[in-house]
Amino acid sequence: MVFVILSKEGYCSQVNCICDLFYKAQSNAHILRKVKEFMVMSDVRWLKNIFIIFFGQLLIIGLFSLFLYYTQDRITTVSVISGGLVYCVPAFFAGVFMSRTSDKSALLVLSKAYLGTLYKMIITIFLFIYVFKNMQIDISMFLIAYTMTFVMQCIMSYVLHKSN
Repeated sequence: MVFVILSKEGYCSQVNCICDLFYKAQSNAHILRKVKEFMVMSDVRWLKNIFIIFFGQLLIIGLFSLFLYYTQDRITTVSVISGGLVYCVPAFFAGVFMSRTSDKSALLVLSKAYLGTLYKMIITIFLFIYVFKNMQIDISMFLIAYTMTFVMQCIMSYVLHKSN
């Protein structure tokens, strides 16, 4: 319910406020529709991209750790493997979680994306705690592998998105 003030300026400000609210509601619905269109792909293509990225990351981290196994010590190799896995395993599980989205509403798709991101952060935090507490690692190599895996995911996601 809107109370209209009888003065000219008050009436104009109330009408402008109503128009702004109406426009924002329409643009938010438009944004939610766009998010829904972007997020809701066919499950097969979405899962295929997730698996391609995951196995690509595993392959690169495996080759890098194999190289370091023959040139460095065991701790460096374990650090690279654990750094790569700490990034790509939560990302994989969050991607699978987010891919199983019902397209009944854009809000449901958006909430699933936020929950998937929260899910990924929680798993990542627990894996960081586990690795730093229970494993003997080289922290610099661990963080290099973690960052390298993140960069690989960004590049592979961009390439797969452009190819589809």
